Amino acid sequence: MKCLRRVAASALARTTRMADALGIWFAPVVDGYFLPDYPEKLIQQGRYSMVPFMTGFTKDEVSIWMEHYEDPAEEQVTKEKLKEYLKNMLDPKADNLDNLEALVHAVHTEYVVKQHRSSGFNNFTQDATTANIRTLVQILGDAGLKAPCVKHVQLLVNQNYTPIYLYEFTYSSTDDWISKDRPWLGAYHESEMYYILGYPQLAVKNAYRTLQDQAVSNVLVKLWSNFAKYGNPTPKNDDVQVNFTWQPYTKDKPVYADLGEQAIMKRSDHMSSMNFWINFVPLFTDHPLKNDRRIQCNLTVFVMTSSFLGLTSFLCITLILYACVQRRHRPGVVLKDPPTSV
Repeated sequence: MKCLRRVAASALARTTRMADALGIWFAPVVDGYFLPDYPEKLIQQGRYSMVPFMTGFTKDEVSIWMEHYEDPAEEQVTKEKLKEYLKNMLDPKADNLDNLEALVHAVHTEYVVKQHRSSGFNNFTQDATTANIRTLVQILGDAGLKAPCVKHVQLLVNQNYTPIYLYEFTYSSTDDWISKDRPWLGAYHESEMYYILGYPQLAVKNAYRTLQDQAVSNVLVKLWSNFAKYGNPTPKNDDVQVNFTWQPYTKDKPVYADLGEQAIMKRSDHMSSMNFWINFVPLFTDHPLKNDRRIQCNLTVFVMTSSFLGLTSFLCITLILYACVQRRHRPGVVLKDPPTSV
């Protein structure tokens, strides 16, 4: 601790970096004291406070980190370029090059090839198919934020008997100073915070001044206040109606609140891409392909042995055939006439 306190923060920032898609430099670590084990294990073991839980994400999450692109619909990303983005995200989990190549191919097929086919475009090869920045935003958002959030909820549902509330914030203001000239940013990362904290009610001069902004903020403030007070965003005794009931996420009914211009409940079935990251990708990351040298060695011995036996068999067959041919063309023995009887 004394050593770290003598090191400048800028020096730590230059030399410490976690290799992930979100570029997180510092994150909690399992130290056995503050964090006794990995959160996933703690949840599975029931070693946490089982209280009402609320979590969620925004519709367009990482779009804000692509804001330097003027027209993302025209910015094309080839498969090779896509690999560069994915390596930071997948390389720590891929274990080896074979896994990485398999995962990159799977991601490209899931998000690019399938999208092209569903759009009616069949004249392409998988290697030549390109994606645009919107697709890249979807991939990074799903893998880095949305899928982990949904997985967290699913883990809690398996262990917890207290209500769990999931949301997706989908509202984007026309008066947002960040996305005003770039409407494609949509509901970007943490944009819901402005409304939860009542920013549109402050009547500031530069943004969030529309009546719709204020209406959305009113609903979110009420939902979060109710949850803080009652452990339920829409309790039955609520004196101010928000025109919908936020139902908890359960195994039998995996629903979430779509928080847009109107708050409505939806089933999470449409988020099929979450299953890709939660269920399919771990087949490579948790159970990686093993490049066993012993297998390679045995394969080499097998090939050499097979080649030797094959060559030996070929030579034997050749010699046998040669002997047969020589015997067939060998001159016959002329016998004398048998003696006549007297």
